[in-house]
Amino acid sequence: MGFLQNAVQNKVRENHMADIKTIVRKICKDGVVNNTEKEHLYQEGKKWYFSEEELDSMIKDQMIMNRQDFLEEELQELIEEACHDTVVSAQERSVLYTKARVWKISEEEVDALIEQELSKRAESLARQQAAVDTAMNIASAVGNGIGSVFRGIGGFINKVQENRHEEKMAKVSSKTPETGMQSTPPNLPGTQSSKSYFLGINGKQYGPYTIDKLKEMIPTKQFTEQTIVWTSGMPNWVAANQVEELAMLFAPEMPPAMDMPPMPSSPEMPPMPK
Repeated sequence: MGFLQNAVQNKVRENHMADIKTIVRKICKDGVVNNTEKEHLYQEGKKWYFSEEELDSMIKDQMIMNRQDFLEEELQELIEEACHDTVVSAQERSVLYTKARVWKISEEEVDALIEQELSKRAESLARQQAAVDTAMNIASAVGNGIGSVFRGIGGFINKVQENRHEEKMAKVSSKTPETGMQSTPPNLPGTQSSKSYFLGINGKQYGPYTIDKLKEMIPTKQFTEQTIVWTSGMPNWVAANQVEELAMLFAPEMPPAMDMPPMPSSPEMPPMPK
């Protein structure tokens, strides 16, 4: 009979364990359990076969848990807020002491937590200041050196441009039938003679040639009226017969004296001027 009774009681206890724990958490939430709340818990527990000793033990365990939660969460948040200016006033400390006292946390423990937080804040500020100093040093170094960097770059670019110009002029002056013709008229120096011309033949550039040299090339058909030419001062390549001084090279020569017809007689005229 006793065994059966114990089994029934244990079953009832299991069914109402959650209810008892809920009541315990409720009366312990503020850190203080008054006699009225404790008496109510005893009455409820008795109905479900919980002894007062068991209930007191549950209250004690819950208080320990609540204290630890307050210490790790709520009090820590309060301390972090109080330390935001790196100085905790006496009034702020008093408020923290009062809240901590409810959970039997001494002022010494609160002071230790405050000092710990202030130390963390100081280290963080020091790291931030070091980062700022480093950034400013880098900016200063870059600022001092940027001018010379740009000057160096500018000088390098100018030198490259000069070299390219020299190479271009060297290519222009040394053009042969194998080197080919440039797609645009070459930029000749101002000293280039107007009597020297470049020739464009089959997409290649030749020259420059003087007027006398061009005249020698006419009989071999190396230079014809349709050969395109260019010289300094001309905007584009044109056919040779469109350049007055070159077109004259292709004009028919006067017949030799032996082919001239007899000259008719003419009236006497004053002597021709010498």
